[in-house]
Amino acid sequence: IRRSIRRNEPFRQELSISDGSDQPRWFDIHVVPHHNEKGKQTGAVAILLDITERKLVEEAMAFHAYHDTLTGLPNRRRLAERLRQIQLRAERLSEKYAVLFLDLDRFKEVNDTHGHRAGDLVLLEVANRIRSVLRKDDALCRQGGDEFIIVLPGIRHPADVINVAEKLITSLSQPIAVDDFVCRIGASIGISLFPEHDLRSDRLIQLADKALYKAKVRGRGGYAFVDEINSLTNKIMIPLRHKPITEVISIPESIHSELLNLMKQAGIDGKRLSLLIEN
Repeated sequence: IRRSIRRNEPFRQELSISDGSDQPRWFDIHVVPHHNEKGKQTGAVAILLDITERKLVEEAMAFHAYHDTLTGLPNRRRLAERLRQIQLRAERLSEKYAVLFLDLDRFKEVNDTHGHRAGDLVLLEVANRIRSVLRKDDALCRQGGDEFIIVLPGIRHPADVINVAEKLITSLSQPIAVDDFVCRIGASIGISLFPEHDLRSDRLIQLADKALYKAKVRGRGGYAFVDEINSLTNKIMIPLRHKPITEVISIPESIHSELLNLMKQAGIDGKRLSLLIEN
């Protein structure tokens, strides 16, 4: 401010000033040089406008743009930024990282039986329990509903990921007390690894989601890696009335059992104008 006054220039800036409380106050400070009738500078006029309320609104808007309103966890937009940083570091230092796609097992039952308020309280407790398991540098976001995405940077071995997954499942399997009732939620987790399963972060999220499905059909309260679904090449998952959905049935067996109908499709070769049969 003094330098601007000496230069006979106006000064304007937004500054935070601590008043001894936890919340500093913000001011819009505008200083204009003052001159007498002969044009000589005789001082300055300062105007201070308290803009604390406006700053709090701006901070809240910025926070909610990158965080989940209910749990306060980062949202997908914030995770995307954090994941880019983790990806760049992993590529630069030849590190590994893991993506965990977590879904609660019996959350819908809580919503249906006790209402959305109870469901919100359960989600808050779930978020706290997940945080308590993760390290400071791990990334966590609420994907939406009862789904969460976790990124573990600096992974040295798949056993490190298994350790975290088991801790999460154990923690979330413990009873949760909400108002006048106690519920057991539980969780299932799908896992993908960089660089083993893919080199693209968005693809790793998709693969972890697919692995989550595998964990779900096995039974609640477990985890599955992407490798375990890649082994299903040339096989198909078919829900049957007389067989459990977890059973893997080969395509030839499905045809033999009349679960699938094999059909031939005719095609035209534009050059030879001959009828082809695609087997």
